[in-house]
Amino acid sequence: MCDLETRFEQAVMLLPTKFRAAARALSTEQKSAVEELRLRVVFGLSAVIAGKEISLQRGASQDDILDTVARAAQGSLHSVSDSIARGFVTAPGGHRVGVCGTAIVENGQICGMRSFTSVSVRISKELKGIGTELYKRFVSGGLLRSTLIIAPPGVGKTSLLRDLVRLISEGGLRVGVADERKEISGWGDDPNTPSFDLGGQTDVLCGAPKAEGALMLLRTMSPAVIAMDEITDPADIAAAEKIAYCGVALYATIHASCTGELRRRRGHEGIERIFERRVVIERRADGRRRYLLEEGSW
Repeated sequence: MCDLETRFEQAVMLLPTKFRAAARALSTEQKSAVEELRLRVVFGLSAVIAGKEISLQRGASQDDILDTVARAAQGSLHSVSDSIARGFVTAPGGHRVGVCGTAIVENGQICGMRSFTSVSVRISKELKGIGTELYKRFVSGGLLRSTLIIAPPGVGKTSLLRDLVRLISEGGLRVGVADERKEISGWGDDPNTPSFDLGGQTDVLCGAPKAEGALMLLRTMSPAVIAMDEITDPADIAAAEKIAYCGVALYATIHASCTGELRRRRGHEGIERIFERRVVIERRADGRRRYLLEEGSW
């Protein structure tokens, strides 16, 4: 497991050499608070702290952007072509590298990306203890109740889900994690070096589409709880519904600012039947998070 300083340095090492000194010049306090490092053609390097960007160094080329993506892909862009087509690469340690450029489209579908123009390195962090108070309330209200974590992008849904998985596992329940992008577990190519502590009774399935992976865990690993990140597609909702009605609790995350947005979202009508408990994450002006617990009907 890695501390915040190590994770920051992992993200810095994804950048071209000429930009690393500018990132390392941040104060210790700023380094621990950096959420993303962004690199854009011409405009250069910036850091995102508490949702706000700070410019660190001007001047970047398409080659610099390509270099960062290649480092995230560990030198093999071909091996992550499917992921790039979806707009990101998961680097070792669970850091998500978002990619922008010119989309390659075939038959109305994005099948690749070229001429990269910007990247965003979202730094994955292990924030042990952020879910402790919620976990205590879940214990009294029932751990085996499906729970949805709701927040806009970049506010900390995955970090909270990761800590809840650890707490539930350490509490004695088997947890299956459908980790499509390896962001929850941070597993690299070496299975002997996990990046995050998910507890001793947790089984992780990486790489499979989350809907298929969650159903595979249900069939093969007899979990009490299944965790999956970022429910987005109708297939995810369908899989969640199957899991919720099979005597297994589902803990999942979704992009939204509140439950009201989800009620109005087309294709998510069935989500109200699945999750009787929700946690809405709000970001305060100082960058801190507030966790609002909602239970019962929507």
